[in-house]
This record gives sequence, structure tokens and C-alpha cells, in this order.
Amino acid sequence: MVEPSDYGGARVRIWMRLHAFVVAFMTLRMAGATLGAFAGLVSLAQGHALALVAFAFPIFGFLIVTVPFALEARVAERLLREAFAAAPVPNATPLEPGAPS
Repeated sequence: MVEPSDYGGARVRIWMRLHAFVVAFMTLRMAGATLGAFAGLVSLAQGHALALVAFAFPIFGFLIVTVPFALEARVAERLLREAFAAAPVPNATPLEPGAPS
């Protein structure tokens, strides 16, 4: 979204989000992983220590989405800032009507 800036230029606001397919896929995957973690909780209550592994799946699912997205968003923001920093700055004071440009 582009909106006017207080300094006579424009402010560019961006929203970075995951693709709809990734959101849908990870919703299903996380639902399954969470159900597996609850099953692991029941198994852990019955004395099976190996059931602790079931808790790794939801954590892994969360990390596999958020860490790369955060890293890539940081790179994209830096590239956008560099691109717009190099843009020419317009004259801050408007010209008088009839004044030579």
C-alpha cells in the first residue's frame, strides 16, 4: 500500500504472508501433529518414555515454517529498503507558479 509521507514523498507499506497453499497444508499437518502429541501424552501417562518424541512434531512444524519465513522476510525488507533508498528525492519545497524549473 502506498500512502503519502510527511516529508513530501510516499510511504510504502507491505504485508508479507505465506502462500494460501502453504497455510492450508501446514494447518492439516499441524492438526495431525497435535493429535499425535496428545496421543503421545496418553502414552507418556502410561509410562512409555519414548512417547516424548511425539512432542517434537508440532514444534518442528512450527519451526520449519516460521524460521525460513522470518529469514526471507528480513532479506526482502532489506532489499526493498535499499531499492527505495536509492530513489531520487523530490524537491521538498513546491515551486511557485510561474517560477523557472
